Amino acid sequence: MNTQDKRAHAAWTQPPPTAEATGSTTLSSQGSAGVGRHPLPALVGLRTSRERAWTPTETILYALGVGAGQRDPAAELRFTTENSTGHPQRVLPTFASVLAADPGRGHRDPAVAGRAGLPRPILHGLCTFGFAGRLLLPLVGDDPTRVRHVRVRFAAPLHPGDTLTVHAWRRPYGVVFRATDGTGRVVLDRGVLAVSAR
Repeated sequence: MNTQDKRAHAAWTQPPPTAEATGSTTLSSQGSAGVGRHPLPALVGLRTSRERAWTPTETILYALGVGAGQRDPAAELRFTTENSTGHPQRVLPTFASVLAADPGRGHRDPAVAGRAGLPRPILHGLCTFGFAGRLLLPLVGDDPTRVRHVRVRFAAPLHPGDTLTVHAWRRPYGVVFRATDGTGRVVLDRGVLAVSAR
């Protein structure tokens, strides 16, 4: 997917009538998409000794892949460059999920999608997760070092070109969120981005 085709914006909205929120925001990103499955019960809490290494290049490519700097290249330099004066490099918190994952080819291979009965490939759920996590950072002080954890339930698939809208409500410990596609269908549910105190 070409990051040039992605667009993101944020706008304050009122929380749903049933939500207990101190504030709400809707963040949209064009062109992001994802799918996820519930983990098998046997995999919940599983620990592994597998080691992974990464360089600044991988973290920069990840940030660009989930839309960092798409509206204003200078706005997120801490994620998209490792050598800009006054902008020490930072890593998006959702990058850790990529290190832990071992995605197969199904989430982007047309042949695999066809065998699964899908009309076209769907994007990996971690792509949606990455977009959502990046868009939520301004609501928690825009400081990735404060993020304690981010979790979400993947609810439905998306396709390239779909619109992803992230709805978030402030809480004392961070934000809770969900994401919908262009038709209003929930694709990410029960999301929590928790932060440490300043």
